[in-house]
Amino acid sequence: MSSTGVVSHGLRPALVEHGYRSDVHIKPLRTQQSPDLPDVLLHMTGRLGRRNADLPWVGMSSVDRLASILWSRMVAATLPFGSEWPVVCFTQTTRRALSHLTLAAGRYDGTGLAFTTESVFAAGGGPAIYIRGDEFVAWQYSSLPTHMKARGVRYWPGSVPTTADDVLGMTTHGESQWLHEREWRIPRPTDAPPEWWWAFAPTDVNFLLLKDANDHARLFWTLDYWASQADTPPDTSWVRRLPVAFLDTGGSWVAPPEVGGWP
Repeated sequence: MSSTGVVSHGLRPALVEHGYRSDVHIKPLRTQQSPDLPDVLLHMTGRLGRRNADLPWVGMSSVDRLASILWSRMVAATLPFGSEWPVVCFTQTTRRALSHLTLAAGRYDGTGLAFTTESVFAAGGGPAIYIRGDEFVAWQYSSLPTHMKARGVRYWPGSVPTTADDVLGMTTHGESQWLHEREWRIPRPTDAPPEWWWAFAPTDVNFLLLKDANDHARLFWTLDYWASQADTPPDTSWVRRLPVAFLDTGGSWVAPPEVGGWP
């Protein structure tokens, strides 16, 4: 970063694709804007609930999937509900909210990793755009490029017909309320193959999330085992230097002092 506060590493291809001129530099995102707005984005590998059974990692444990991401330094883009364009998903949730999503709501099992918000933005990512259900069809059929519309999320409480003649479309009939996930998405670049992975750098990762010490040991046992079986294993020494946030016995996330930007 230069002394003027301007990012000096230039634009990544994704930013050029999304409409930025290649001869300008984008300023850094603001940080510490609010006590309840983290400066990190979490990618959870142990998401519970309905999933696409065709995904190759469905049978993997959440710790093994985390190990795979750290081993390859890539996160796969998948099709979100209501879209035909693959995206990589993140949540900008706080520690307290993640405790609720992990324990009370049963949304995640507590395994994942945290990326800097800047790295996701530089890859073409941005916050999900929430669209009312009675406006969602217009959004879907708008002239916006499909990869941009892939950040759209239907927001609707659901509805019921008042007469037998009422015809309800899917976008206004079913419920879709996901604001609590504070989602961010990186759409697959338009020039990328259908199956695309976001390749990140070790410096893009802020810290790891694991339920307990047993999962921490399992993670590094897995990485070491894979390295022992590979002819030319990747360097994963950087993973061992990452801070780790754990769930304590009371259900709160506890992180070492070096974990910043995650209220």
